[in-house]
Amino acid sequence: MARFALFSPTGQDPVQPAQIVLVREHFSIWGFFLPLPYCLWHRNWRFSGLLVLLGTLIGLLPAAGLPDSEAILLGLELLTGLYVGLAAADIRTAALERGGYRMIDVAIAPDEDSALLRYLDQHWAAARQAQASAATPTQPAPTQPPPHPLMAVPVSSGPATVLGLFPEAQR
Repeated sequence: MARFALFSPTGQDPVQPAQIVLVREHFSIWGFFLPLPYCLWHRNWRFSGLLVLLGTLIGLLPAAGLPDSEAILLGLELLTGLYVGLAAADIRTAALERGGYRMIDVAIAPDEDSALLRYLDQHWAAARQAQASAATPTQPAPTQPPPHPLMAVPVSSGPATVLGLFPEAQR
């Protein structure tokens, strides 16, 4: 099962399935191997710009004359890819929120279609329940519930002959 965050445009009805964007929380293998194309594909321009700037700085590293610049270069590239792969869902979520979307729910399902169906079913069930409760007239609650038949036995005021399950010894 995967976890999906559901986003809807701000100010819109959150029940329109065509407007809902689902973001799956997982490690992105594409974000790991191709971080810049991944960010461009998901239209995250700010992070793409940061990746271009970081790539330029990493590309200038061999010009600094360090003895193991190739190993450092490979390590920095792997760390960049690892960061994008791990934080891909968070990066995409931040881009959606900056773009005017708001998170409306979280669903756990095996795939996107099931997550969307779970959300819509839950939302429509709540709407139907609210509609049904508004349609039925409310009855006043009784002030005191009726006594249970076994509890209606009068209590004697004399000395008790039985204490729990053990009868009291006669003196």
